[in-house]
Order: sequence, then C-alpha cells, then structure tokens
Amino acid sequence: MKIIDKHLLKEHLTPVFYCLFGFSMLSIIIDLLSNLSSFLQAQLPTIYIARYYLCTLGEMVDFLLPASLLFATLYVLWHLTNSNELMAIRSSGISFYRMMLPFMLTGLFFSLLLILLKLTIIPGGLQWADNLKQHDFILGKDDAYQNITYYNEKDIRIWQMGSYLPKSSTNQTTITNLQLSKERADGTREWVMSTEKALFLDGEWWFLEVDKLINYDENDNPVENKSNLFSADQSHLMRLKGLTETPFDMDIELKPWDYLTLKERTRYLKNHPGLTEMNAKKYDIYDTFSFPFSCLIVILFAIPTGAKTARTNPLSTIFIAILAFFGYYTLYVLSEYLCKRGILPPLLAAWLANLVFLTIGGYMTVKMH
Repeated sequence: MKIIDKHLLKEHLTPVFYCLFGFSMLSIIIDLLSNLSSFLQAQLPTIYIARYYLCTLGEMVDFLLPASLLFATLYVLWHLTNSNELMAIRSSGISFYRMMLPFMLTGLFFSLLLILLKLTIIPGGLQWADNLKQHDFILGKDDAYQNITYYNEKDIRIWQMGSYLPKSSTNQTTITNLQLSKERADGTREWVMSTEKALFLDGEWWFLEVDKLINYDENDNPVENKSNLFSADQSHLMRLKGLTETPFDMDIELKPWDYLTLKERTRYLKNHPGLTEMNAKKYDIYDTFSFPFSCLIVILFAIPTGAKTARTNPLSTIFIAILAFFGYYTLYVLSEYLCKRGILPPLLAAWLANLVFLTIGGYMTVKMH
C-alpha cells in the first residue's frame, strides 16, 4: 500500500468514526430520555443498559452508516481541496480514479461488514432488546410463549400448546399442555394425542404423562386404538414415531419476521410454498444483500460533489449531496412499495435504487474527471 493510500484512508476513516459515534450517541440520548425512568424502576445494571443500546443500534445502522460515510467523505474532500492537497496529488501523476480507490475500498468494506452483521448478530440482538423492553427491562423472566398453535402444512399436523419455552431460555425445548393432532388431506382427523409435557431431546420429541391417544376413521368417528405410533424407554418417556417438526421450525414461526436470520427466513419460505406474501418476503431476503451497498453508493456520489467544494459554495454542494442521499432512500422505499403491491419483481425492486444511483454517480465521476 502506498503512502498516499495510507494518508487518504486515515483522513477518511477518522471523520467516519466521529460521525458514526456522534449520530449513535444522539439517537441513544433521545431514547434514553424516554426510557430512563423504566431503567431506574427495573434497577437494570449499567452493563445491560449498554448492551440494550448496542443491540438497538442494529435497527438504525442502515441509516447511520451511509450517512456517516457521506458526511465524512464530503468533509475530507473539502479539507483536501482547501489545503491544495488534492491538487498536489494530481500533480504528482496520480490519476483521479486512482485517488478515488481508498475511498471506494472504504465504502466496499463497510458494505460487506454491514451484510455480515445483518446475517449474524443484528437479528438476535434486536430480538433480545425487544424482549427486554416487553418485560419492562426486568431481567430473569423466561421467554415462554403462551397458548400458541403451530401448523405443519406439509404433514398436516397441528400443535396446540399451553406454553412453549425455546431452547435459548433453557438447555432444552419444553412444551406443556400439548394437544397434537394429525389430519387427512380431506380435513378429517386421523388421530389426536394430548400430554402434560413434551421435551425435544437428542433430535427427537419425547412425551411425559400422555393423557390420551384417539384414532379416528374417515367419517371422523373414534375407533379402537391399535396404533403403534408410540415407543417407550426405561424412564417411561414416550416417543411418537414419524414426527418431522423441530424446535427450529417452531421458533421461526413464533419469531417476528424482522428478527429471523437469512437461514431462518429461507426455511420459513420453504415451509410455506403457497404464502400470499411471497413477493414481500423474498424482497426482504434480497434486501439483506442489496441495501448495505448504499455505503458504496453514497461515496460514489460524495467524491465528485465534495471535490467541487473549493470552486462552489460548500453549503450548496452539501445540500445537493444530502438531496441525492434522500433521493436514494425515496427510490428505495418506492421500490419496496411497488414490489409488495406485485408491480415489480422482488429481485429488481431490491436492487433498483442501487442500479439507478450507481449509474448517476458513475456519470458524475466521469464528468468530473
């Protein structure tokens, strides 16, 4: 890496982190003003308050990171232009495109970093923060779901649960007051089973204190139970053969869509092939990869705009850049709306704003050169 690259990266990254820190602190302070009394009442430790705000920033990072890159790039280019460093760099034989490289690499790095965060820690962090807020910021409450129903569309089985405690809360998935029923393709019942407790152990469902198992004929009349569905072990746990449902499948049904990881979203769509909102769900999956590249797009706009600050009014230049920034977001929201109305296909809608503004930014760069 050349000395000039190190210099430009240092000049660029420093204001990026300043802007990111400033915007983040501003959003935290605004939220803290409304939640401070709840924190004090719940006696929430400081470390958990910090974790809460670190997790909630994941919801705003889509806006904070591109905005920080935009303002930082405009500032750096204004500074380089005013101090004649930009002219000195060009005079040394370095082309305009070569000079852009450190800025573009920064945008690419943050784009890939944002994709990685959205694929890994952001969904789980947002869910943890939301659960904590729903529990009035009181620690120690379990995450059990009460009185819920899970429907296995493929195998036509219905799980009616009094409570469902996922593995994230304990070291095993536990269901209480379960009624499990199997239906035929015509909608008639094949059998119904009820139990006080069910556990998922070693990849299989085990049932304690099975109250009943009733078989039904094609006319929905109860018949003599000759079923060999159950097998028992020495501890009197009952195992029901042929169950393909897993806690993973149930978890993705219970979680809000926004908190699902890419793997969970893909599994959800596989389990629901006839989903009426398929376009909207597919758009959200494509958006996980497309929107982070806004970090690269804003830099492509900021470079030719910021390089003109010495020859034009800086305020007007900044205004144009901000206007382009909000224009990008407007087209992004409009594309999402058109997709969810069935007008645009999900893949095109997710990438449309990037393609349009990449073209405009590229034209501005070529014209600047």
